[in-house]
Amino acid sequence: MRGTPVDIDELLADPRAADNPMGFDAVLAADERQEMLADGERLLDEHGFNAEFVPTRLGGRLDRVDRVAAALRALWRRDPCLGLGYGFSSFISGMNIWTAGDEEQQRNAAKLLLDNGKIAAAFHELDHGNDFAHAGFAARATDDGWLLSGRKEVVTNLRRADALVLFARTSSAAGSRGHSQFLVETADLPGESVRHLSRLHSSGMRGVQLGRAEFTDCPVPRHALLGDPGQGMEIALRAYQVTRAVFPAISVGPLDTALRLATEFALERKLYGGAVSDIPYVRATLARAYADLLAIDAFSAVAVRALHLLPEEMGIYAPAAKYLTSRVVLDAFEDLRSVLGAQAYLREGKYGMFQKLHRDIAPATFATCHEQAGPQSAWAAILNLHPCKFASRQSVPSANGRIQPT
Repeated sequence: MRGTPVDIDELLADPRAADNPMGFDAVLAADERQEMLADGERLLDEHGFNAEFVPTRLGGRLDRVDRVAAALRALWRRDPCLGLGYGFSSFISGMNIWTAGDEEQQRNAAKLLLDNGKIAAAFHELDHGNDFAHAGFAARATDDGWLLSGRKEVVTNLRRADALVLFARTSSAAGSRGHSQFLVETADLPGESVRHLSRLHSSGMRGVQLGRAEFTDCPVPRHALLGDPGQGMEIALRAYQVTRAVFPAISVGPLDTALRLATEFALERKLYGGAVSDIPYVRATLARAYADLLAIDAFSAVAVRALHLLPEEMGIYAPAAKYLTSRVVLDAFEDLRSVLGAQAYLREGKYGMFQKLHRDIAPATFATCHEQAGPQSAWAAILNLHPCKFASRQSVPSANGRIQPT
């Protein structure tokens, strides 16, 4: 097994230290440049952080999902860009490989990650959003393998990745068996068949390299196929049961830092002859955000442990946890912003990290379950209660997903 678990908090050191290359000042400076924190990536490389995403049977440290969730949470607590661009992107890709790859594919992917490489999940197309069932990117079978054609867009690390997991249509027939997944190493792709387009910029996660590319009859070998033809959607849904369960646990990290910043501001800022924290509304807001953090922590713990104890239920638990906690996190950030006031918008200074975290956490709403599910259904799924029974209890969730007394 590659190394021992890394104590991320100890590795990243004091965020307020002026000379810390992983401190808040350095994180904010990288964000202004719209770059990944290079010192952070080097530090994680040196300590073999990618081993957290590789199963122990393949030489990594992944044996329990709650442990990798804790490691990623600590990384996201310091810099969500680093957490996504270095960590979560490869974790998402890896789960598809560990789910359906053959022995050789899994060994090669494990070696790549353990050698500090990156694997990108190239699923997204702007024309179809998260509706993968209508993805237009196509793979056409030939005597020698497959020809890939179409566009992939908003793909984390597309230009920097050493390998890609590609989601492609392999049949025009209706139904869920029309798509497949492919694992390809970028060094093996002929340059004339892949045209990288301009990078996509965003207001949040500004340092993450969101790429897009156009493939034109790009040849890949027959053995690049993950699983069997037509299994692409099935593999993705199985992998999503893991990644959607892990993300709520990760989202606690940025909220933790935001709550600490807001509390620090409320204790230090003087207003009306006393500290801002003396104002009842401010105390209530901070307490509510802390309660939200504890609730998300509890629900995410249920989800990640259920992966091991109740895997047959994850089709319900994973999307329910993702939907509910995403809403609660975003609402908690809005509440904390009201405490900080104008300081919540400043991009420098003692509380400059708050605005970055607030922008970066917006992707927490990506790929959530449909709005029709609603917060009551999500709470009911997490608590293993029928929605109608849940509504008769003494406390019910409000429209924003928080518990309100009846």
